[in-house]
Amino acid sequence: PVTDPLLAGPLGPVCSDAVIGVTLATDGTSVAAASWTVAIFSQDVNVTTVTQTTGGGLAANAIVNDVYRNVSGLSGDVVYRVTPLSGAGCSGDAFDITVTIDPEPVTDPTLATTTACSDDVIGVTLSTDGASVAAASWTVAIFSQDADAVTVTQTTGGALAANAIVNDVYRNVSGLSADVVYRVTPLSGAGCSGDAFDITVTIDPEPVTDPLLAGPLGPVCSDAVIGVTLGTDGTSVVAASWTVAVFSQDADVVGTATTGTGLASTAIQNDSFTNSSGAAGTIVYRVTPLSGAGCSGDAFDITVTIDPAPVTDPLLAGPLGPVCSDAVIGVTLATDGTSVAAASWTVAIFSQDVNVTTVTQTTGGGLAANAIVNDVYRNVSGLS
Repeated sequence: PVTDPLLAGPLGPVCSDAVIGVTLATDGTSVAAASWTVAIFSQDVNVTTVTQTTGGGLAANAIVNDVYRNVSGLSGDVVYRVTPLSGAGCSGDAFDITVTIDPEPVTDPTLATTTACSDDVIGVTLSTDGASVAAASWTVAIFSQDADAVTVTQTTGGALAANAIVNDVYRNVSGLSADVVYRVTPLSGAGCSGDAFDITVTIDPEPVTDPLLAGPLGPVCSDAVIGVTLGTDGTSVVAASWTVAVFSQDADVVGTATTGTGLASTAIQNDSFTNSSGAAGTIVYRVTPLSGAGCSGDAFDITVTIDPAPVTDPLLAGPLGPVCSDAVIGVTLATDGTSVAAASWTVAIFSQDVNVTTVTQTTGGGLAANAIVNDVYRNVSGLS
């Protein structure tokens, strides 16, 4: 029998990890081969055996399912030496069959694990290992995804570019990290598929500001500390520090807020503001929590209402009078006309000259505006 000369090849190319698909045959004019003897004449070093069939008395389909792996950057050859044998036991000439094995791309093993913050892009660029053939495109699927890793943007499909998933984003507002596992498969320009490869992206959680802080908080009195302690919602990861800015501040609310980065939860607790107007005013803080892992939560607005303080009428500063000894002083307490009205007054004696003795004197808290109008003092000295 005479081996079919079309089998001389090179046959293929055949992709790495694919069956070579070679069926042995004679030339169609010689006697048929009843069996075949198969040996390997040569095999390039970049071609490794997955399955390989050799021996005598083999059928024509003996090597059809042989498989070789090539993870280099170049094609490689396997040369079979086959000899046909007729039913009468007559041996044909040995014949060499060259099968070319095209390489498969190998995903870079350093891509196996990576970490990204909640709401940040994962930043993963797909690539091969630098020794194998390059990938012309990628197939991307999600192998698994923890419930706490919620998809914001996610890319899957076939024939994708190396930067296909670089801008994928996940949100994690739990108290623990969560994983998304991508299963990626590279494809060479020759159409040879590499092995599927799993990339585990760990999504670190972001802190969530306590929604009860939205407010409006207060009201807080003018010149009193606002008493606001920053905190998270109790289910997300805790905040290691805070960034604080002022989003808005009414003109009637006077004072300097505490702002900056890397601040403690008590940073704004002792802030105080003066409101001398006739109505309440607000200051709105914009705060952003940062976890210990450096993951930033969403910016959050805290509105604090500052109630106004009444301002005593400056005309009362005096000196009032003069008032005669043993006469009522006739002073009615009043505010300045632009601030909020005073509902009551606290009155104390700050000083009293030694030549002025008390006849009637009113002090205390919760007093009316006319509380001291009838106070009387005696002065029998020679001086006011």
